[in-house]
Amino acid sequence: MIQLLGRLGKIVKKSTFIAALGLLASPALAQQWIGDADYPASALQERREGSVEVELTFDTSGRVVRCDVTRSSGTALLDVTTCRLLLRRARVAAGEPRVRTYEHHWRLPPQS
Repeated sequence: MIQLLGRLGKIVKKSTFIAALGLLASPALAQQWIGDADYPASALQERREGSVEVELTFDTSGRVVRCDVTRSSGTALLDVTTCRLLLRRARVAAGEPRVRTYEHHWRLPPQS
């Protein structure tokens, strides 16, 4: 790819080119669909936190039809809760079926 870009007279980092193609994009945040009130009570009591990455499959209507955990938070309850909420709440614009990666950070609220 770098040689091809060189022939076009442009100098672009390989990672920039790949990211522009959408092959190296970082996951979007799922916080628009998951809030602090969704924190599982038992995970809160046990002071569990972590980041979970999921791959969502959307149908042509923009609804989630599948949720796969691609990186666990280390706590099964947080992983399962993330998928359960996203299957129910996540939506994108209608169109072609698509797969997108999202990330959610379960962080304990500050203690008062």
